[in-house]
Amino acid sequence: MKLKVCNNCGRKKKTSQFHSAGIKGKGYTRNICKTCRGDIRRERRLSDPEYHAREKKLRSEQYARMSQRDFELAIRHYGGKCKKCEENRLMALLLHHINRGKGSKKFDQGRKQNPWFYSQLRKWGYPEGLEVLCGTCHLIHHRKELRKL
Repeated sequence: MKLKVCNNCGRKKKTSQFHSAGIKGKGYTRNICKTCRGDIRRERRLSDPEYHAREKKLRSEQYARMSQRDFELAIRHYGGKCKKCEENRLMALLLHHINRGKGSKKFDQGRKQNPWFYSQLRKWGYPEGLEVLCGTCHLIHHRKELRKL
């Protein structure tokens, strides 16, 4: 049983009394215990009722910018234009799994579990098994697949 000192209250507590900090499985924890963190958040909420609304909006905007940047990097990495018709407007492009279900199980599961798919691709080093298609070509591709069934 590991003990850690809270930077806020100064008490020694079990590491389970601290929130995880970042990388899962590494055992890193925050420096303020769960109780103190809750008290701090409660005080902030009472003293500034608009705080959470501002923070939520700011985070949403930041995630949207990060997502867009990661999307653009991924599209560029996989060719930058539709493989079938050579459409190159970013708004029209998306990534298509070439052999969905036949490829890496980790890759397919990761996409389902993680809404930040494009940032995961960057972290994974842009794995094989994806291609760029425009929306129209992607729809045609899948309609052809459905007709085969």
